[in-house]
Amino acid sequence: MINSSVQLSKSSRLILSIFPPDESLDLFMILINHILAVAQIYHLDILKRKVFINILIKIINRLPELNSLKLHSLSLYDPSNSYDEEGDDSFCSTENTNKIAKVYLEEINDIKDVYSIMALCPYMTYLKVNRINNMNIKSYLRNIFKKIKHDGNEHLRLLCFRVVAADDNIIIQLEKMINSKKLIFDYTIKRVCDNIYLQWK
Repeated sequence: MINSSVQLSKSSRLILSIFPPDESLDLFMILINHILAVAQIYHLDILKRKVFINILIKIINRLPELNSLKLHSLSLYDPSNSYDEEGDDSFCSTENTNKIAKVYLEEINDIKDVYSIMALCPYMTYLKVNRINNMNIKSYLRNIFKKIKHDGNEHLRLLCFRVVAADDNIIIQLEKMINSKKLIFDYTIKRVCDNIYLQWK
């Protein structure tokens, strides 16, 4: 269930392949505390296909030194209704204390997934999404920059996203859209195979 490097270094990684049922969550947290007695965890990799945000918040709150977070996908709705009264307070606590700078998402199904990650990781500087479902790339970027402007986010400065069969024409289209909408200034955009990197100052 839990694999972790116990070396006392910045490379300490915790890999979670499954999650316990709600009634075992306290025991699960005790196991994490045992790991922290040996080494700090700087990287969290969750292999489970869908992670409910309330569980993610509780885990992040136990790992205050996290620098990077890797998820397959995020779910804002937990059918078990395990999102208790503590949830909102936990979210605020995580917003103010976590140090996560790099986030990797295998896929998103709704722009709200990105908004939640931005709120959960307010010091995030780098966001990589491998697959964007149910929206086109232009809408995805417009929504992200609208959110950045609305929230006054000064930390996020690099986006990476995958476009299947990307070519130089997609770069030209994105540049035109960014410039015409004045989404950002002083930026660079490049393609590496199917990955597009957008960085700004």
